[in-house]
Amino acid sequence: MDAATGITCACVALATLIISWCSNWEKRWKYRHIPGPAYSFPLGNLATVRKKMQFRAYTDWQAQYGDTFKTFFVRQPVVVTTDPALARQITVKDFSNFHDRFIPNLDNSLHSGFRRESEQSGMGVARGAYWGSLRAGAQPMFHNDNLKEYAGIINQAVDDLINNLRAAAKTGEQVDMHGQLGRLTMQIIGAAAFGVKFDTQNAAAGDDIPLVTATKVFWANSKPTFWKLCAFVAPPVVMPLLRVLACAFPSQVSADLEDALATLYDASDCLIKNTKKKYYGDSKEPAPWKWFKSNPSNPYKDTVPAESSIISKLLEANNKATGTKFTHMQIASQTNLMMLAGYETTANTLAFCIYLLAKHPHAQQQLLQEVDGFKLGGFYIPKGTPVSINVWAMQRDERYWQEAQAFKPERWLSSKTGGDRTGGMAYMPFGLGPRMCIGIKLALEEAIIALVRLYQTYTFKLSGELLQHALEVKQTITISPKNGVPVTVVQRK
Repeated sequence: MDAATGITCACVALATLIISWCSNWEKRWKYRHIPGPAYSFPLGNLATVRKKMQFRAYTDWQAQYGDTFKTFFVRQPVVVTTDPALARQITVKDFSNFHDRFIPNLDNSLHSGFRRESEQSGMGVARGAYWGSLRAGAQPMFHNDNLKEYAGIINQAVDDLINNLRAAAKTGEQVDMHGQLGRLTMQIIGAAAFGVKFDTQNAAAGDDIPLVTATKVFWANSKPTFWKLCAFVAPPVVMPLLRVLACAFPSQVSADLEDALATLYDASDCLIKNTKKKYYGDSKEPAPWKWFKSNPSNPYKDTVPAESSIISKLLEANNKATGTKFTHMQIASQTNLMMLAGYETTANTLAFCIYLLAKHPHAQQQLLQEVDGFKLGGFYIPKGTPVSINVWAMQRDERYWQEAQAFKPERWLSSKTGGDRTGGMAYMPFGLGPRMCIGIKLALEEAIIALVRLYQTYTFKLSGELLQHALEVKQTITISPKNGVPVTVVQRK
């Protein structure tokens, strides 16, 4: 970027910030009665959130301002609550008042055309009747009858992982279980959601697996970039200029993210086209998306998903918002969501489980005994205010949990052994209410089978710094191990 361009970008950024500051005073005034950290020009409280990571910043503010407080995401006030009763009221009882999620930059997108549609089409960000249509269309995939079929898929994938760990168990070589579990979950979601074997576990350890790599890049680069922050504070009149500048001078983060999304959408595009041709006799090519170039060596260009895949279910569903069928792009956005969410969240859960069990050998021994005998089978909030639930702090609050910071797996057996004193309201890893994670049953089935099968064959040991210090984490959209979970695999006798 030359000096003239740099000066132009700086002037645009400064102008948007000044306009934002001047036009935002009324909004800040409406929230003056709710406690919280002071607005800090120009990013509100976002600088603190980025520095500390959101879950730690929220926990600090809860301690300072109480269970319900306000914070500013640049110019947007967000009310945060750590009160289990209020969380349940928001997600269940009064869901209609909090139906749509607050997604930064959803309206002020730096993109246009198909690329913008791709940002706004996923179930995680969808709004109104469109969201309800997507949820209803995908829900059959997670019915109990289908979950029984997935058990075989999960067991086969865990078999592959167990076999892959044998060499490390013999040599004592450390293995990053977070990475191994990511390959596991990608293989499972491919088979369960699409009826396609992504074969992510059979590649050599150093080999590049495009779908896994693209998914990792997406999660690692999900924080707002400079141009996204400018777009968030910019009035509509400035957006055309920002789009031109963001396109002309993309950051490396943006470039990497676009490449990752191109890989994901390229795979989804092939799977959807092949489903239409095979089961619906539709060989019509959809309009090219233009914002990425199709990969001629795409490994899925000739792959046909199973007839019962999530793609078929969405092709047969209707968009209640328009009364028409879902578009090619809308379906592709859901297949990408399945890959992204199915990979990261369950892999993180399993990795943290293995880390904590290796850190607490007594708890690991209790688990071994189990798996060996286990047979498989109060504020006024203006209308439209985004409300965030401080799940991290709520699930570590001494008021709701005995020895909240201790690793006590037995707390889930009974409230008398340290369980939730609120009758379940303080525990919501998958959310609550109509927008609860649609894949909760599959994720739990996957995690339970994987843990049981792994510990029937191996135990895991920590060494070095992980024995002495807490596991470092990073936060993007999820919280995950910052440097993986390196462990020594021990073959059980």
